[in-house]
Amino acid sequence: NEPPLFIFLKGNKLIHDYHVNRPTRTFQPAGLQVLFAFLCNPGLENAPYREIAKKADVALGTVGWIIYDLRRLNYLIETKIRKRKLTQKEDLLNRWVTAYPEQLRPKMIMGFYTADNLGWWKNAEIENFNVFWGGEVAAAWLTEYLKPQKITIYANQPISRFLMRNKIKKDPNGDIEILRVFWNFEVDWHKKKVVPPLLIYADLLATGDAR
Repeated sequence: NEPPLFIFLKGNKLIHDYHVNRPTRTFQPAGLQVLFAFLCNPGLENAPYREIAKKADVALGTVGWIIYDLRRLNYLIETKIRKRKLTQKEDLLNRWVTAYPEQLRPKMIMGFYTADNLGWWKNAEIENFNVFWGGEVAAAWLTEYLKPQKITIYANQPISRFLMRNKIKKDPNGDIEILRVFWNFEVDWHKKKVVPPLLIYADLLATGDAR
């Protein structure tokens, strides 16, 4: 308001619906956890929200947003009998393994460590700890082919007893990485001490190693 000029701005409703282009939450950290639970547990998308939230280890309110996003992106449909069903699962899997190393994995890292014995993992005692092999070690156990160069472990806190038992010490430049378990369901896999195959696959791709 500087005479002789007076400018008055009046709010009006937007002509275009900008909500259509809102960023999706599905491929953000919490969304990736829900999607991981869906991909590892066929049919889980049709379970009650509370059960989904528990298995994905996310807040209950997160599930509704992810279901909405998946429907909006045509990755989920509702049938006439009010059943939810995931579609384009192969595309979802590929998008998950691409987004996981950038969005979710860095947030799960608990620390880097080293052990005096390079082959310690071959005889490591993990049966009495809530610990699972991931990445190259998991692939080595399953294929009996790959020789691990980096040791990837997924664990629930606390991990001090596991570290002491296997003589592992903290080292920012170590070849052992420990990440937090971000799911809450049993792994139906014949090697009970490895993470779900989807996560093994994602860990291997994240290394960028041609092996």
